[in-house]
Amino acid sequence: MARRTKGSGSLKKRGRIWWIIYTAGGQPIYESSGSENKDVAQALLQQRIGAVASGEDVSPKKATINDLCALVVADYEVRGLRDEKIVKWRYEAQIKPAIGSLQAARFGNSQVREYVKLRQMAGACNATINRELSIVRRGFRLGFEEDPALVTKLPHILKLEEDNARQGFLLPEQYESLVRALPDRLKALFAIAYHVGSRKGELRKLEWPQVDFEAGLIRFEACRTKGKTGRTVPFFGEMEEWLRWQRERAPECCRYVFFHGSRPVGSQLAG
Repeated sequence: MARRTKGSGSLKKRGRIWWIIYTAGGQPIYESSGSENKDVAQALLQQRIGAVASGEDVSPKKATINDLCALVVADYEVRGLRDEKIVKWRYEAQIKPAIGSLQAARFGNSQVREYVKLRQMAGACNATINRELSIVRRGFRLGFEEDPALVTKLPHILKLEEDNARQGFLLPEQYESLVRALPDRLKALFAIAYHVGSRKGELRKLEWPQVDFEAGLIRFEACRTKGKTGRTVPFFGEMEEWLRWQRERAPECCRYVFFHGSRPVGSQLAG
């Protein structure tokens, strides 16, 4: 194997994302390419090496929110955590387009408030915004713990008050016991409701064209939700397994995901 020329840098894969490693000011710099394509990462590495040679500032303060969130996604992938898909989806769908390109060193209270306002105007509830900001918060922590550090300080990221009106959530072992005990026509409905927290009425109206197995998504149409707001939910946990099981047993003429005969499954639990 040919030896790498000194000063040419190197590539390292974390999860699915390629990172570049190069030297500036006598210190190694680690930077996410934000891409799963090795050629893209190699091109970015050459740009950074050229910038260093030209005397440009490429210090860790140039790290962006995208770089920090990439650390979170990679951490979930490496550890095989259950919420990996939904964390990646929250980042790519909301955080990346809104604040991903911001320099981490310039991210503070005003940027947090602007993000909260933006998401509230889009109809997101406080609980959803808190989950998104928790990804950013975790990204700063991981960036701070990198060697060398990608950030030098941890900003205060506020936590909004949540409406905890819904109570009585099931523990995993309770969920598993109940799903086994239910009749077949209710198993998948119960499993998906447990994972996404949607109202039963929304799920009973769900049709197969709204389930995208290739993208790993369920699309709830605005006209069929209580708040008249459409939304997209990624597969995670056991969702895909139960949806495919339901698809295999569905009658050809039935367009509903959760069915009893050719009609939407009823709300009764008996029988």
